[in-house]
Amino acid sequence: MRDQAVLLNAVGAFEKQFGCRLCLHDYTGRLPKDVLPTYHLNPFCTEVKKSNPRLDPVCYSFDRNDVQDVLAKDPRPFLKHCPCGMAEAVFPVLLEHRLLGCVFAGPYAPVEKGEVALSAPKLFQRPRNAARLPPVPKALDTFYAYGELISLEIARRAFLNPILPSTEKETVQAFLDTDFSRNKGLDDIAAILSLSSARASERIHKLFGKGFTALLRERRLEAAKQLLRYSCFTIETVALRCGFRSGEYFHRVFHRECGMSPKEYRAVHAPPEV
Repeated sequence: MRDQAVLLNAVGAFEKQFGCRLCLHDYTGRLPKDVLPTYHLNPFCTEVKKSNPRLDPVCYSFDRNDVQDVLAKDPRPFLKHCPCGMAEAVFPVLLEHRLLGCVFAGPYAPVEKGEVALSAPKLFQRPRNAARLPPVPKALDTFYAYGELISLEIARRAFLNPILPSTEKETVQAFLDTDFSRNKGLDDIAAILSLSSARASERIHKLFGKGFTALLRERRLEAAKQLLRYSCFTIETVALRCGFRSGEYFHRVFHRECGMSPKEYRAVHAPPEV
């Protein structure tokens, strides 16, 4: 309860300091539901959508799909222009290198085109009340740092208070997310599902369109890519942290599945130094 109050106070202080409202989009169903609204409830967006109902599905699709695509490739804070041309900041919520959702902060007056990482492909006429929006904070690094602290705390709460999966598919996905780095396999998830290994294999293939081994390999490679991009760990350490039995085996699997070696992937995809 105390953690809840502290986080809510931090959210209120952030909104007051930076002249915005925050909302949370949950991509996995694992994020806390009692911290931030899941829709843009700021007065500006509410008023605009009330006068133009066509905006709602367009905005939702943009925030759900386009924004998620950007974060999946580069999970760092960025600015975007919404379908009405207003600026908004996006902060990824990450847990163990996996994208769980994002926090939006805004809206703000438009910024120069070169300052945004993403603009909505379909722009509506700029609302009449846009002139009253504040500018994006000048101290952008500070703004990003405080926003990331809030998203980190949301991820921490998701870790400490996990939402129990309610379907077989959610159970399998939760198993992959939490146990991909451990020496566990089909027999373990079969026991959780209360099925025989053969029956569990059939169910998983029906649910996901691929076998458990392929799912586990994909999850391990996904985590490995994040470590290759954003850590200084050796290739061997990345391999062991992500559940591969050796660096040599990891190299073979990575090259076969990704078309390049782990070292080459790191060289191509590592973020620029600042």
